[in-house]
Amino acid sequence: MTGFITPQVYKEDLLLLKIDSSGNALWSNTYNFGDSGEIGNSVAAANDGGYVVAGQYYLNSDYDALLLKLGSD
Repeated sequence: MTGFITPQVYKEDLLLLKIDSSGNALWSNTYNFGDSGEIGNSVAAANDGGYVVAGQYYLNSDYDALLLKLGSD
């Protein structure tokens, strides 16, 4: 699953969380690309075992599209 956390006011970091079928967290990672806000809206498994995350990137008072490809590591 994906979404965001807020480590400080007016700042979001993208969250990627893998859970098992019982809802237990297997691992989680956060992603921060500097002085901006990153929000994950959807995630899909890639054919190579990695993940693709689509979301939003907030910078200079506006949102842009965010597409992130992550490896299986």
